[in-house]
Amino acid sequence: MRLKNDIPRYRASYLGSIKDLREAIPGSRDLIDAVNAHISSGELYKALKEIRKLMKREEGPQAVNA
Repeated sequence: MRLKNDIPRYRASYLGSIKDLREAIPGSRDLIDAVNAHISSGELYKALKEIRKLMKREEGPQAVNA
């Protein structure tokens, strides 16, 4: 899947999602900010790597209890 390279089209939605994410998991602000910085500079692969870290952090205690 490929997204159109139309940044203004997705910007409002993206910023809203980042805001919601920061509110939902305030303890992960460092990783969320890193993801945002990578996306803003066009480093999408690095952003995905940070998202993976965020997912592992969020799954951590739940994965042990499952």
